[in-house]
Amino acid sequence: MSEDLDPESPGGLGPGVDPEDLATTLRVLGTLHELPAGHPDIAAVKRASGTMYNRVRKAARRAARRAERDPMIARDEAILAFSGAVHAVTA
Repeated sequence: MSEDLDPESPGGLGPGVDPEDLATTLRVLGTLHELPAGHPDIAAVKRASGTMYNRVRKAARRAARRAERDPMIARDEAILAFSGAVHAVTA
């Protein structure tokens, strides 16, 4: 998967997961409750789902910070560019 958004995909959210892989994932998750408590496969899925949750959360935080900072950075760059132009004229 890529972080680049694909404008042609449904909702413009990007390419997504291969449908066959997604079906397999959902099928496996649907059968975990049939395993005995403490089974190593349950622990492996818990670790993987925790890792996925943290990565998604951190990516959302990065995007929110970027959306907040980008306008400020653009404003600062415009001020610096204008100030450079003023100094060039007065020099």
